[in-house]
Amino acid sequence: MCQRRSKPPKSRGMHGAAPAASCGTRAHTGARTCFHDGQTEDVAPHEALGGGDKVREEAEEVRVSDALTVALMRAGGAQSPGTFNGGAQSVWLAAMRNFDIQAHTIGVFAVCANRPAGYQVVRKDTSVPGGGFLRTTADCPAGTVVNGGGARVIGAGESNFGTRMQESAPGITGVPSVSVHMAAVRNGATARTIGVHAVCSRAPAGYEVVRRNVTTG
Repeated sequence: MCQRRSKPPKSRGMHGAAPAASCGTRAHTGARTCFHDGQTEDVAPHEALGGGDKVREEAEEVRVSDALTVALMRAGGAQSPGTFNGGAQSVWLAAMRNFDIQAHTIGVFAVCANRPAGYQVVRKDTSVPGGGFLRTTADCPAGTVVNGGGARVIGAGESNFGTRMQESAPGITGVPSVSVHMAAVRNGATARTIGVHAVCSRAPAGYEVVRRNVTTG
């Protein structure tokens, strides 16, 4: 079970944020959990297989408008797996920008589990010019499937790079078929290296990718 902070950080109006949700790896005799900010330990290596972020209000029944949600989340620069503390903590990284004048609470989520068989994170780096567009895949090795993935700027530290993730989804390509994670990113004004990530493993029991098509105006 993944546990969230009791008070997630707030993203202030017109500012960006780059928090991470983390999964535990250190030994402990208690229950198996994943944790945020090292507050809870666990008994076995846990890995972030996927994740995401969304607008959270003080009361869950309060809905943020569709337009505001798009402004907050789709203008974000990144979502991807990663590690902290020299690989001791598996995390899910997120970057977003709040274009509203009001502060909003942003929840960053990590889907955590004991390390599955064949686990590895594949990254494909591509140089993208300022204002350029990238749509590409990170491909899982033969015999493995994609659990999650994303994209982020590589080798430039943490900042608001002006990148916009426009698509991020699992898929299958090629003959014979290869399990992949696809990402589409619009770069900011400065040339950057964009890394597209795929979290891969042997297929867990009951593995399937479910898709729902939605038509928007």
